Amino acid sequence: PGTDRKVLGFAIGAQVARRYRVGRIFLAGDSAHLVPPTDGFGGNAGVQDAHNLVWKLAMVLQGQASPALLDAYEAERRPVGLLTMQQALARFGARMGPGAEIPVLDYAAVAMGYRYRSAAVAGAPDDDTPVRPRELSGQPGTRAPHLSVARDGREISSLDLYGRRFVLLAGPAGAAWMAAAERIAARVGIALDAYRFCVELGGADGTAAHGIRPDGALLVRPDGFVAWRNEAGAEEPERELERALSRVLGRAS
Repeated sequence: PGTDRKVLGFAIGAQVARRYRVGRIFLAGDSAHLVPPTDGFGGNAGVQDAHNLVWKLAMVLQGQASPALLDAYEAERRPVGLLTMQQALARFGARMGPGAEIPVLDYAAVAMGYRYRSAAVAGAPDDDTPVRPRELSGQPGTRAPHLSVARDGREISSLDLYGRRFVLLAGPAGAAWMAAAERIAARVGIALDAYRFCVELGGADGTAAHGIRPDGALLVRPDGFVAWRNEAGAEEPERELERALSRVLGRAS
């Protein structure tokens, strides 16, 4: 009593841009999507937009990838923007009362378990349902799973291997993939690291966790997403790997 009070309305925004790229203009963060503040999806999505785009820009500017690679930004991130908006709305509606029309998915699956389908991913499955991070298994288009490994006598997460360049992970019997990666990197001038589980990477054998056999391999992009996977060995590993890398980078194979 005796205290002045003012009640103001709060407009809930829920919009996703029709295009994320037009020529040299790219939209990211709040310029690309506005979502309700429920569960903080908007800020995370904005950082993830930038994380998806910067390595593509860097490789195009350095002449290592075709400008066509930049088209994959919208193809990959706009579906995530829509998913983020829908899930933020679903959570907001659930807090207002029963009867929400959109099912609420697991938070970690929405924030971390989305899948990319674009020309920058070779062999992505048709199913784009988000998965919980602990269920990640090396499928093309998903984040590479976490695994504790040893490198140079120090225990690290396998996720620490990613960030600046492409990384080939092979099974213990994947010497042919290692040799192929070395030759391709030298010939085409692309930074490409390569490791075998239980050889260059000590600790747990990560083949099963990454969906490959001892003679298989997978390629991880600088943003930590799986670009390609060959579950077993190949008759011509160099040809297979170069074809996959050329597709991801938009280069003529």
